[in-house]
Amino acid sequence: MKIPQQAHKRPSGIPASLIRPLGLTLTCLAITGPSVQAFSLLGPYAAWMDEAKSYRQYPDIGGPMNLGEGYRWNVPVVTYGFDPSFVQFFGSNGVTEVEKAIDVLNNLPAASQIDLANYSTQVLRLNDQAAAQGLIDLKSETLYLLLQHLGLAEPQRFAFCLRDSIRVEDGFQDTVLRRNFDPFNFQPSSNVKEVAFTYYLWHEAGRADASELAMDPLMSRQFPAVADGISGIGGFFTGLSRDDVGGLRYLLDTNARRYETVLPGVSGAGPDPDNFINGAVRPGMDKISFVRHPQGPTPGQFLPMTNNFTDTYFANGEAKQQDLQRIIAQPDVLFSVSDVQVGTPTVPLFAHTGTSNWVNNAALNGNPTAAGPGNIQPQVTITFNKLVTTLAATNLGGEEDPVDQTFRWGTFDASTTAPIVYPLAPAGQVTATARLWLIFGSAANPIAHSFEWPVSSAANASFVFQSSTDLTTWKSLATISNDGSVFTFFQWYPTNQQRFYRIVPQ
Repeated sequence: MKIPQQAHKRPSGIPASLIRPLGLTLTCLAITGPSVQAFSLLGPYAAWMDEAKSYRQYPDIGGPMNLGEGYRWNVPVVTYGFDPSFVQFFGSNGVTEVEKAIDVLNNLPAASQIDLANYSTQVLRLNDQAAAQGLIDLKSETLYLLLQHLGLAEPQRFAFCLRDSIRVEDGFQDTVLRRNFDPFNFQPSSNVKEVAFTYYLWHEAGRADASELAMDPLMSRQFPAVADGISGIGGFFTGLSRDDVGGLRYLLDTNARRYETVLPGVSGAGPDPDNFINGAVRPGMDKISFVRHPQGPTPGQFLPMTNNFTDTYFANGEAKQQDLQRIIAQPDVLFSVSDVQVGTPTVPLFAHTGTSNWVNNAALNGNPTAAGPGNIQPQVTITFNKLVTTLAATNLGGEEDPVDQTFRWGTFDASTTAPIVYPLAPAGQVTATARLWLIFGSAANPIAHSFEWPVSSAANASFVFQSSTDLTTWKSLATISNDGSVFTFFQWYPTNQQRFYRIVPQ
């Protein structure tokens, strides 16, 4: 699997023994090169990027693009906003942390002025207090998600990509591509910053992959790019890495000319708004700024805003300019909070919109069978999950007491200041959700069923989650404070054929 490389995204409640390729037929290969950094590009899935080759896995929204197939914004201003669910869960501190992540991007120079030597290859740090409390940094995760929606994929994960896997008489005939690129010379790279990678090919039960393997496994955890998204519990990014900035510079480069059309809603800024050049060869934007979308007096209400800008395009090889305007009714990027579910026994960190509405301009650029280049289009919705209490029990080795597997959103940095823990303390009458996952079968072939109950009470009132096999003797599994969020309990491989559960106010 690809996802387990992102350690903090391993589904909570699933035994570690399940997060691995099972029954592997594998081949290990080593490819190294002189470069020590790389970026990867994100775009809509090509037809060959199927689940059998380990693409389209949670939390994927697209696949790795080849050089020249990248996707980018072609407007200078991207707006963002928060819906009421985000403000209710995270409060003003959470809004501030998201805007700190946005400031990191806004503070970048124009692409034409970026000097990669000014950016570090080591941007991951650890806060011991936050790690002890099981906290995931909201700002770092936001920065990772925004990079995806600026067109960057995970460079460690896509150092090697399985393109084809054909069954032959004595095994498999595999084709492996490299999909990360040196930000200095744009050559394919098998290194990410200071870390050299190899890969191994595995095949099992109709699935296959070229899985990356760091030559020094400890180094891959010490030197991730932000686009890798592996800050982990207690980890935080101090800023963008050289790889991240190199990828953004490539996408926004004014020398990267592509045939593009303007976004829907863009028109001429003069007295005749329909009189403008739409499809044309255009350079990269050089600089993109995130601007908070204006809000009305009602929570969740956004007011239309107009952005006027000068558009550069090429006609007969000559650079020309025109004045355009874009009327933006809703935020291009909307942050929200919800009970995120993915249909499997896991507690995901987030959900976000995919790449299906990104526009592939390959045909306009003379290569109709290519996966890109193209343009990113709004609206982007980033929904953070309500991370609250999570417990798991297993009967693999006999009846076991539940293990606390809770991880929560937090705000922390390199200082000794106590971390901020989310959600905010609620008030009044609230309704929480208690979710039970029962997983039967075996580790190799689990069968999962979920059940849930609403729990309404005064805010912060306690309730006890209990189980029984005979409706007479009840065992208390957890005592939970009702914060209006979601309590999740995983029961792995119960041995009794009948089992009952209940929630009792305390």
